[in-house]
Amino acid sequence: MTAKEFLFQGFSLDRLIQNDMFEIERLRALAESIPSTLIIGNKIQTNVQNDRVCNIVAKIIDLSNQVNKDINEYIELKQVIRKSIKRVQNLELRLILSRRYVNLEKWEEIALDLGYSYQWVLKLHGKALSEFKKNNCDFL
Repeated sequence: MTAKEFLFQGFSLDRLIQNDMFEIERLRALAESIPSTLIIGNKIQTNVQNDRVCNIVAKIIDLSNQVNKDINEYIELKQVIRKSIKRVQNLELRLILSRRYVNLEKWEEIALDLGYSYQWVLKLHGKALSEFKKNNCDFL
């Protein structure tokens, strides 16, 4: 695993969690849109809709449990990433790595806030990755 791949794990897990949370909201909206009763002729039928709602609620619960597990994994991963970034001696390089891989900021945001050009931030990022790799060879 390269230094960049190691650090990028947080992005992937964050996106997975966001995607699952979006799916939970979609399922909630679907469950709320199902009418509780259906009138057929003079008879009221509720079993079909109740079964559908129950199935959706069960899926929401399962997905919510998975999201909670992923969030715990994400928190642990971020702690490992933070500790490994702290091994980088140069404070400027450490800041760039932290903002990118811990705060998940875009390059443009980092460059603007630090007062650097986009290209210069990418060049510093390359140096930061080299130093990161040198100081964290046990992870890579």
